[in-house]
Amino acid sequence: MAKGTRLLKPLQEKIFLQNSLFQLIHKNDKILIALSGGPDSVFLLHFLHKFQKHFSVTLGAIHVNHRLRGKDAVADEEFCKALCKSLAIPLAVYSVRLPDFAKQHNMSLEEAGRKARYHFFANEKKKNGYTKIATAHTIDDNAESVLLNMVKGSGITGLTGIAPIYEDSVIRPLLKISKPEILTYLDSVNIEYRVDKSNEDIAYQRNFLRKEVIPSIKQNLNPDFSEAVLRLSDTARGCLNFLEPEIVKSYNMIISSTAEKWEIDLHGYRMVNPFIASECLKRLIQSELKLSSVYHAVQELNSLIHSNVGKRSELSAAYCAVRERSSVVISLSQANDKIIDCQFPITEGIYDIEGCCSIKVTQQPAATRPDYSEENTAFFDADKISSPLTVRVWRAADRFIPYGMKSSKKVSDFLTDLKIPAIQKQQQIVVCSNEQIIWVAAKRIDERVKITPNTKNILKLKVTFYGSH
Repeated sequence: MAKGTRLLKPLQEKIFLQNSLFQLIHKNDKILIALSGGPDSVFLLHFLHKFQKHFSVTLGAIHVNHRLRGKDAVADEEFCKALCKSLAIPLAVYSVRLPDFAKQHNMSLEEAGRKARYHFFANEKKKNGYTKIATAHTIDDNAESVLLNMVKGSGITGLTGIAPIYEDSVIRPLLKISKPEILTYLDSVNIEYRVDKSNEDIAYQRNFLRKEVIPSIKQNLNPDFSEAVLRLSDTARGCLNFLEPEIVKSYNMIISSTAEKWEIDLHGYRMVNPFIASECLKRLIQSELKLSSVYHAVQELNSLIHSNVGKRSELSAAYCAVRERSSVVISLSQANDKIIDCQFPITEGIYDIEGCCSIKVTQQPAATRPDYSEENTAFFDADKISSPLTVRVWRAADRFIPYGMKSSKKVSDFLTDLKIPAIQKQQQIVVCSNEQIIWVAAKRIDERVKITPNTKNILKLKVTFYGSH
């Protein structure tokens, strides 16, 4: 038996077991593989390609260039293109200036990177009809995630780590395999992969755990630490699945919401088991308010619940909570209100929008094909638009016809459907021509100003937001 075949067999058995346990891959699935160029994703691509007929699936790949590492990032992208070409696997490439994206969304680079990647994954999945998105998370990645969650005080939910399947379509076939196993196999069969030098920088939290903490635990406490953590994650996930009906029932009894305001009913809260009540608060903080410091927010809310009427607490820069007679009410902090209302011409140039953002205006002939992959950019039939354009924050009565739809829709409902966080929804700007909304900026243009086969001139608008948006 060849060395490569001998090394692949135990990995194959683990992947097949993972697939059998969680039903990750089904016959006739169309799978989009997240490909960074690193060893894990390269192994996943080769493995699924090798066993493509066994699974009876169609494959595609996606690479996201974060534009962080200069020539190295370009080399990663070119490597992925060459690899996919050699395997006859179609590749979609997306690009994002991650520092700008992180600043716009008030996130760390690590958080922003994940948000950007999954945004592009979802976009490509919808665009080309993929049924699954496969990521190359390993057993070691799960151990890092659980440790990071523990440090942040995320509770039992954090112990579940990386889910084998997420939102019914994101699958993790490699969760029972370790990074050393992958590297040993790839090196034995001379399969090339890229090495991200930034993974050596322990200034990043995950890198610190990977390079300093976990090796020490394995050396001094348990060499099978990652396997032990995976078992813990499976147990925690089972506990939460068992408790989920009770958590949902209690959440609906305790918490209500109306127009960007959330209310915690104190009578209901006190009737619920303390652990279940705490899980309800965490779900509110993570899913609705989308705050990163969950532990801090839970502590603040618990303090208010046991405080006097009128006590106020700032949960974050975006949200405040107030103790009422029979409830705790969470709402947007008034300090986040912005008044934006200004005009700019449709002549070419870059225009500052009252410290909120800048908008770049470009004119181009219809023969020039628009690049729809550009972030925060929209293209219009220039002859259907009048100068000057107005930029303002959306209003309660605002309506437009979203691109692809036949009837009008409230901007408020449109943003709600997109699940835009409340503070971002409050600050969302629109671009108008003759008082008609032509663009919910960075989200969707109006159907009536779209480019058609009869378009002669194209207007291109690109918005760049300052700070968080």
